[in-house]
Amino acid sequence: MTSINESTIFEIIPYVGTNLVIFGMTSFQVEGVLGKSDKKSKNPTLEGFDEFWSDIVVGYSESGIVEHIGFGRQMKNVIYNGINLFYIKSSVALRKILEIDPEPLEYLGFLVFFKLGLYLSGFDNDEESDDKAAALFVRGHWDSRKPKMKKFNFSGA
Repeated sequence: MTSINESTIFEIIPYVGTNLVIFGMTSFQVEGVLGKSDKKSKNPTLEGFDEFWSDIVVGYSESGIVEHIGFGRQMKNVIYNGINLFYIKSSVALRKILEIDPEPLEYLGFLVFFKLGLYLSGFDNDEESDDKAAALFVRGHWDSRKPKMKKFNFSGA
């Protein structure tokens, strides 16, 4: 069993998960990788439940399999394609992600990157905020909300 902390490396793999937690795993399997969670609560959006480890949340479907993996800004090594999302300036990280998926959609303050299975919050400015987060999702998770989303226009430097 791994002992995770804010320096644990999480490599993002689009629509698969990370190097440590993969979509489709059970809570028991995730516990074998991340250790026992700090908290567990019902998640009405997934109709399942969430488990929390400090600045990490893993969301499970009603059938108990991983469908969502989220990270708070305290995590120092959340990496996609060599981009350390929380280590570099927010606008720089966002610009690099936009080079890979230039057409994210915006929904309730989230930037949803369908090409990557990733959504970001708090990256459209360089102010450090408690709401800065990154999360991975399974295919289809945001599809029902897509008609309510709007095109994102980045004006960062």
